[in-house]
Amino acid sequence: MKKSEDKRFTLSFGKSDGEAAEWFFSREDKGAYLKALILEDMAKEAERRGERQAQAVYPAVQPAGRGN
Repeated sequence: MKKSEDKRFTLSFGKSDGEAAEWFFSREDKGAYLKALILEDMAKEAERRGERQAQAVYPAVQPAGRGN
């Protein structure tokens, strides 16, 4: 994906979310973690709709790491 095609979003933690924020920011690769959560959620939604996971999610899966 070219830099101009990157999608960005803002994640914020409220005052009562201190423990969650501390845990999240202690992770080494936050982007890969969020991407894995999103793909897992997509697979669960596809399963609820009766789609095969391979059709719904796996084409979008790439190994986590730099550049993903």
